[in-house]
Amino acid sequence: MKHLRFAAFAVAASVCLCAMAQDAQLKKTIQGNYDKMTKALRANDSKTYFSFMDKSYVRTGKGMTITLEQSKQMFPRQVSMMKSVTRLVATVKSVTVKGSQAIATVEQKIVLKQTGTDGKPHVVAIDGTSKDIWIKSGNGWKLKSGENIKATQTLDGKPIQIPTGQPGKQRGG
Repeated sequence: MKHLRFAAFAVAASVCLCAMAQDAQLKKTIQGNYDKMTKALRANDSKTYFSFMDKSYVRTGKGMTITLEQSKQMFPRQVSMMKSVTRLVATVKSVTVKGSQAIATVEQKIVLKQTGTDGKPHVVAIDGTSKDIWIKSGNGWKLKSGENIKATQTLDGKPIQIPTGQPGKQRGG
């Protein structure tokens, strides 16, 4: 009986270790996707950038919802405002797998110079955390949604409020 319990424990432990190894591999895969997305953003390569997103992609936060189509429309304007990028990093902190979905907690750090509405260059720094949902598709893992759960932003070193306008639809609340 004692040997049977030990064998059951050993099987359970090996299943757990196997799942942990798969989660670690998936975290590495998703991190690779973010690395390719940030490289595409730096290169103003919208085709590659958006190729990692599912057609139903939405980003939420600060009471706003932005769809994939709205993101595509905003991309050229946002990139044209970026005069130089000092730092653009997305780091996957954790991944939880639920069937064919993976929930990634991601920290973003961005520092760039952009032209302000006054026509002058300004340094913008953004430090944020998001909860992103990736779904398994025939073409690998696709970003289905992202929710900004924390963000701070500075303009020329001074804290500013991130706008909560309505590029998409307002969420209930």
